[in-house]
Amino acid sequence: MRVALNIVSLFVFWVAVLSSVAQQASVDGPKHILHDELLENMLGSWRLNGKIAGRQVEHTVDTDWVLNHQFLRLHEKEVATTDKLPYEAIVMIGYDNASERYAAHWMDIFGGRFSETLGYGKRSDSQIEFCV
Repeated sequence: MRVALNIVSLFVFWVAVLSSVAQQASVDGPKHILHDELLENMLGSWRLNGKIAGRQVEHTVDTDWVLNHQFLRLHEKEVATTDKLPYEAIVMIGYDNASERYAAHWMDIFGGRFSETLGYGKRSDSQIEFCV
């Protein structure tokens, strides 16, 4: 009797899990490519100028859609003006339809230890503010 109850409990658990997976697949997945007007405006190659940590910087940025149009890839690289190692990063921006928020994966020259965080953001008009 106890074994039968455990099997039924396990079956109910797996039905719930599979139902949840099927529901998520209907909202996100390879058939739901990302179409976003704001991100579309970022496509191409451009220059990024400004101050970071109090010093003036200039970066090149190249962007394109990758992975079945699921992510906008940004390749950012500092224009070398000194002998030091220029900053470089690859950022992948996608959208999680289930939670209705953007996701950003940031990888840079500081390596895996500093690339462990995933940022999430919400769009407001013409900007997306990311938090970790």
